Amino acid sequence: MNLKQRRFVLEYLVDGDGTHAALRAGYRPGGAEDTAMTLLRRKDVRALVAAERRARAARTGVTAERVLALYAAIAFADIRRVARRGRDRRLRLRPPAAIAAADALAIAEIDGDAPAVRLFDKEPALAALARFVGLVPPPPGGGPRGLAPRRLAALARARRRR
Repeated sequence: MNLKQRRFVLEYLVDGDGTHAALRAGYRPGGAEDTAMTLLRRKDVRALVAAERRARAARTGVTAERVLALYAAIAFADIRRVARRGRDRRLRLRPPAAIAAADALAIAEIDGDAPAVRLFDKEPALAALARFVGLVPPPPGGGPRGLAPRRLAALARARRRR
């Protein structure tokens, strides 16, 4: 693997966009999309991308398991485990020690003056979890298991050239 290809891998790790990574790595604009697809099919490039991702996860502590745990905490949080209404109908926050860690992660905002509690929006978290477990297909035009229309068109062009 040459230096330009290694640069492509590092740029690809920035945002996961192969075309823009190829441009930033110095490949010509007219062929950046095809170049990115070609590079990403190479075993050595895929292996370096995977190794760099593992190294980044080890450095930052950000893993798929942690991200999924946070999505699950948000998706399955129950406001009743965070606050309750008193006999006077006023909202009463539970003592911090009584709030489970997973429920605490789902709290977006606490306004102590009112008092009021707002949890993070469950819908995006549930949608991400549903896609992860295969309950719904990836969004049209791409996603983890699909190819974007631009990539499909570039692949078709590459096949026609052979």
